[in-house]
Amino acid sequence: MFKSNVSKTIPESLTQQLREGSEEAFEQVYHLYHKHLYAIALKYLKNPDLAEDALQEVFLKLWNVRQELDDDHSLKAYLSVVMRNHVLNVIRNQQREIANYVEYTLNWSESDDEGDENKRLEQSIWLLEQGVSQLSPQKKRIFQLRITEHLNNEQIAQLLGLSINTVKFQFSQSLHFLRTYIRNRTEILLLLLLWKVLF
Repeated sequence: MFKSNVSKTIPESLTQQLREGSEEAFEQVYHLYHKHLYAIALKYLKNPDLAEDALQEVFLKLWNVRQELDDDHSLKAYLSVVMRNHVLNVIRNQQREIANYVEYTLNWSESDDEGDENKRLEQSIWLLEQGVSQLSPQKKRIFQLRITEHLNNEQIAQLLGLSINTVKFQFSQSLHFLRTYIRNRTEILLLLLLWKVLF
């Protein structure tokens, strides 16, 4: 699949160790390439939280396909391609969501104040659900346990086998991402609505 023509500081057997399920080799690959991959994600996504999520997804994929790795191909090149493909998919999904959101909103019919309030509530819920769907699986689970099932940090940590600090940090990251996600899409919607009114 991909050849290792990276620096000589990388053991020739690293890909083989990774293929055999070595967590130490996996950590070594992470330390070698995570900054490079994060930079690619940040360049395209323009959002540190999304870039961090992309990094997690790429290394999760690496672990899942480790048995298919080829000693004759570069891990760095492979990971770079996976990251670029991932961020392009994220961007396409975001564009599709924005288009659906705008169509959904512009198709609202005029109604009384109570109806408008209900529509705004529907809009907020819809947008929140879209944002939650963009979280990494672990962050999504933590968010749902906190918000939907009303568990505290200690209960979530015990349930998922994580440290309390990890739960707190990932929940905080999720909130920050969702605020930014909703704000950015609301701003885009307002601009589109203004353009529709003026032109």
